[in-house]
Amino acid sequence: MFKKIITSILWTLLLLLFAGYFVFAEILTDKVEKETRCHQIEVTILDSAINRFVSRQEVLTMISKSGIDPMEKLRSEIDIDMLEQHLTGRSAIKHCNISLDREGYMRVEVSQRRPLIRLETANGGFYIDEQMYILPLVESFSSYVPIISGEIPLNIERNYRGFYHGENRQWLEMLMEMILYINRHPLWSAQIQQIEVERNLDLNLYNRVGDQKVIFGQMNRYEYKLAKLEAYYRNIVPVHGWEKYSEVNLKYSDQIVCTKRSRQNKK
Repeated sequence: MFKKIITSILWTLLLLLFAGYFVFAEILTDKVEKETRCHQIEVTILDSAINRFVSRQEVLTMISKSGIDPMEKLRSEIDIDMLEQHLTGRSAIKHCNISLDREGYMRVEVSQRRPLIRLETANGGFYIDEQMYILPLVESFSSYVPIISGEIPLNIERNYRGFYHGENRQWLEMLMEMILYINRHPLWSAQIQQIEVERNLDLNLYNRVGDQKVIFGQMNRYEYKLAKLEAYYRNIVPVHGWEKYSEVNLKYSDQIVCTKRSRQNKK
């Protein structure tokens, strides 16, 4: 009985010793981290092979001008959460993860916004991602996404970047809904390359294969209209070829109206 009591006491002491060690190690680690000073910043653009809207130097510049510049500051003096919010709130950066190791190296990993459409407006060109974040075009990089041109009913200031909250936001929301559908569809994501907006907000589509003007009309019932266009490709083109019709009109319910190409416009 006495032996069991001694064994139990020893096990208890051993457990207390281990618990004390881990608590001490945690305190020591926390103290070391707080006393770690940032000596260098390393930036990694995770998706640089896909998008090139942000460079490493631009990220470093944004950090140095943020008012939260971490260089030569202690870990306890650096608000990493605030710095991450600063980077994601004012640029093409969609996600940002920042860490500081014990050697004083701050590692900044960022991923960029992925544009879904390109707008050509009177105030210049812009990309818009799935969250309706707007980016001005950059000379060094082009993203191959559908181009929206014509009478775009959005008032976007030149070189604007940020979320759109202006007039006709509902029209933009509907457009993005249709573009997301197109983007997920294997045929339309490969085929539709330009959308023209008429003054009355009717749409015309221009595709990569075939030079027909596709009169789409309003954006309502876009899935139904695209299904009709697919029926045209599957059932009419194999019989009459690509060159017979200059226009394909999808505006009317339950029918596809095709306009024959005039002789002078034939190749």
